[in-house]
Amino acid sequence: DEVVGATPDGSIDTKEEVLKELLRRWSDISVDEMCLIGDTMFDVEGANQVGIPSLVVSFGFGQVEEMLKAGAKAVCDDMIELPDLIEKVFEECGKKSSEGAKSK
Repeated sequence: DEVVGATPDGSIDTKEEVLKELLRRWSDISVDEMCLIGDTMFDVEGANQVGIPSLVVSFGFGQVEEMLKAGAKAVCDDMIELPDLIEKVFEECGKKSSEGAKSK
């Protein structure tokens, strides 16, 4: 397990930069096997910038309307929905089944 985030020195600052660092560290996993689960429009925008589809939770910090406008593929209102929503996002994006995807 790893935590990837903005750095104190500012060398990694934006969500896009954080996700690029994640892609560098997890280079053995194809973006075709990834889906970002976020709770702000910044999560969605960052995912868009690196080519990863996103779904969002309605019970986080962001406004659902903002996140959908930013390009979120689905909204999760309850964690029990998450596996089905991930599968839906993968199908809509023509990605590999989430069952074959790795989890870190």
